[in-house]
Amino acid sequence: MAAVFAAMFRRGTIIQERRTMSDTPSEPSRCPCRRKAIIIPLIIIVIGGLATGAWLKQDAWVPPPVTNWNADQLARIHAPAGDTLRFAVYADNRERNYFSLGKPFNAVLNEIAARQDLAFIMHDGDAITHGHKLEFYRIFQAWRSHPQAAPMLMTVGNHELRKGRDANYISMFGPTHYAFRVGRHAFISMNTASQAAFNDDEVAWLRDQLAAAQDAETRVVFMHIPLGDVSKTQISILADPRIHGDTRVRTVIDLFKQYKVTLAIASHFHGWYEGDWDGTPFVVTGGAGVTLEQDPDDRTRPDPVHSFYHYLIVDLHDGKASVEVVRPKL
Repeated sequence: MAAVFAAMFRRGTIIQERRTMSDTPSEPSRCPCRRKAIIIPLIIIVIGGLATGAWLKQDAWVPPPVTNWNADQLARIHAPAGDTLRFAVYADNRERNYFSLGKPFNAVLNEIAARQDLAFIMHDGDAITHGHKLEFYRIFQAWRSHPQAAPMLMTVGNHELRKGRDANYISMFGPTHYAFRVGRHAFISMNTASQAAFNDDEVAWLRDQLAAAQDAETRVVFMHIPLGDVSKTQISILADPRIHGDTRVRTVIDLFKQYKVTLAIASHFHGWYEGDWDGTPFVVTGGAGVTLEQDPDDRTRPDPVHSFYHYLIVDLHDGKASVEVVRPKL
């Protein structure tokens, strides 16, 4: 009997031990949160790095939105039937981001594009900010959204060539300086977008073009940066004596006078100015959407005389040029 009770006791003890072991909670599995906290940021860093690298190298893989734009537009220009040739000019609509063109630019473009009395439309530079091809997709989209508009040409600005991006501009527009004729009128688009571009070779080219245009009724020269300072808040890098720019400016002004340039049109300064360079009339237009120049006497507001959104309508008639300054309806 004692042996039986002993066996039962041992069996009960074992069962109790098993129950006790089964009732004991198991060791919790290791939480994956720590692993996720490491892996997810690493993935974000890698993707961000790849995206940043692609963005910085965008010009290597982004195709140009168009090629030979200026040549194609020049082929569309026809001389007017009457005695007056009329064209429009606007400039400096660049924004600080890649895709926003802004209300003033759209107002200017819509009004110009709706006109049926223009031989052509000239953008006088700084349509974009950084010089990347990707920025131009939005500009070309805007231009192409007005198929009824007069041919649209481009004069190169300093922001088109920013950080040496000449190749981007050339791949889309062609040469950075060119000349053309419309009927009896001669036009020259210079490259004054940088100190390097404003060199002796371009001055020699300009002299040849002006000499060849002496049989024209009028001679109009487009440039982005003007030959001298016309504003109290901005300067013209072309006249910098440290790069002999002052002597080149003098040479160009003399050429304008010698070869009887009818009108010189510049931009770059964010407002409207007019005057003459030793007898050659000039006008500066830079009000197509960029931040306007400040009042030199009160930097908290735009210059009340010169800073307003606008574009130009130019008439060439009887060897003379008349300029109308138009404020768009915003």
